[in-house]
Amino acid sequence: MVKIQNSDSEDSLSGSESDISSDEEAKDKQIVVSPKKEEKITTTTAVIPKSPCLPNKHVKSTDLFCTKCRTAICAKCLAFHPGHEVVDYEELLENILKNSKKFSDDLKAVVEERIGEKDINYQLFQDSVQKHYDEQTLLISDHFKKLHDQLHYREVELKRELKSYHDENEETLATFLSKVENEIQQSKEFITEFEQFKPTQDDDEKNMKLVTDYYEALASTGKTLDNNLYRIYSFVDSTTDTTINSLLKIQQKRSVPLQYKGSTNKTSSEANCVIYTYGKDGVEKYNIVTGDVKLILKAGAPNSPPFMSFFWHYTVIDQIIYMFDRDKAWVLDTTADKPAWREIKFGCNTSSSCSAVYDGQDLIYIFGGYCLSNKDDIKSIFTFNIRTEEFKEVGNKLINSSYLSMTYDNGLVYLIGGYNTTNSWLNRLDIFDCKTGKVEHLCKVTDTNVLINSGIWVPSKELYYCFTWTAGWYSINKQGICTRLAKPGCSPNYTKSFFDGNNTIYLIVERDRNIYIYDIEKDTFKVQPSLFENEIFSSNFVGCSNE
Repeated sequence: MVKIQNSDSEDSLSGSESDISSDEEAKDKQIVVSPKKEEKITTTTAVIPKSPCLPNKHVKSTDLFCTKCRTAICAKCLAFHPGHEVVDYEELLENILKNSKKFSDDLKAVVEERIGEKDINYQLFQDSVQKHYDEQTLLISDHFKKLHDQLHYREVELKRELKSYHDENEETLATFLSKVENEIQQSKEFITEFEQFKPTQDDDEKNMKLVTDYYEALASTGKTLDNNLYRIYSFVDSTTDTTINSLLKIQQKRSVPLQYKGSTNKTSSEANCVIYTYGKDGVEKYNIVTGDVKLILKAGAPNSPPFMSFFWHYTVIDQIIYMFDRDKAWVLDTTADKPAWREIKFGCNTSSSCSAVYDGQDLIYIFGGYCLSNKDDIKSIFTFNIRTEEFKEVGNKLINSSYLSMTYDNGLVYLIGGYNTTNSWLNRLDIFDCKTGKVEHLCKVTDTNVLINSGIWVPSKELYYCFTWTAGWYSINKQGICTRLAKPGCSPNYTKSFFDGNNTIYLIVERDRNIYIYDIEKDTFKVQPSLFENEIFSSNFVGCSNE
């Protein structure tokens, strides 16, 4: 160990022969070197020398290395590294070379990880950023093409309308000129007659005509023609700025994080898992980890949705809630300074008790439901574009149903169970392909112990996890083979599940204030009691989000 201490006297050396033996050095400090040369040197007290080393020029030989500053140093500039770990350069090099294979292997592993991260992020960019950019570019082009066509049609209509008013004004002018011309001619004829008139006593009729014409002409000199008005119409351009500004609007709706090693494997304690509910008190936000609750918007706010069957919606997107029923959608941005419901009307009617799931991009898929007018479940599949807020029908399910549990994964929507007014609860698994718009029947669950209440698809396990109407909890593979798992311990009411993307499934139960948390790897349930302020009902909205 080397220790540097203040000294006004000459340097003295103890122990073995010193590596530093300079009269000049002795004037500044005393250096003591122990008989056994150790690998590490820790500086304690130090006095900055009068002639410090320069970064590229050292006074002494650079046979030491500061691991904190990651630089070679000499005995002269040792004082500039107080409290740092300083090691002998040669011994450090020897240790590095001795462990070179492990270091090389570790570095190669890091390189492989970085290559993997590069490939993953490139693909992520292509799938989530480039694809979206291309779609939005085409959307804007198509939008403005439609606007161009609409503007052209409107231009023709406005010009046609303006021309009709102009034609009326020309007709008004022609009528006026005709009347004036007629009066001018009549006046000229009377002037000639008046100037040539010679009264006679035996022609009373001629005399009376002159008197009559005289008074008619006299009256016409102060007469005003009919009060005809020209109708003047102008093009109003006052909305141009507002219209253009509303068109040129690009708004961030979501974020796509870069992927690093371990970034997709957050545990439920690391992720800020929250539940949004819409019930009798309004819109509330519950933090599953901390148990905190926040009232976002009180019940009865303007445009609040009625309490319908929103329980089967999986539609919390970037802290924005979407809900659907029949010909309307309701949207609430919970991050707004003053959150307010916004109501959107559709051109067609969906249904009540429909199920909805988000594809992670632009679309919410809306499946089935109950048609109140026909008093039957429906097959229809609709989409709602969260960017354009356009709504359209895209396909049909294989069977009329409502109350579906759903999971979106990699372009597919996994349809689980459901209810049919004819067959009651359905023990079937179907898959909807978002690209083709087709539904494929996967299998029917024939296990007599299993009647699916609700379920969720877990991609990492290639399994469905389902709660049954006998209060059981099962995993089901794509062939319909069921495996009994740990029981959650709740009543068999309406339920829905959320998967955190890692190892945890949250089970929410109607008429229950608890939340049931399932550990997939351990096959165990634990209960977080009284998370919710009020019991959950099937007419409530319940959505989960990792924030």
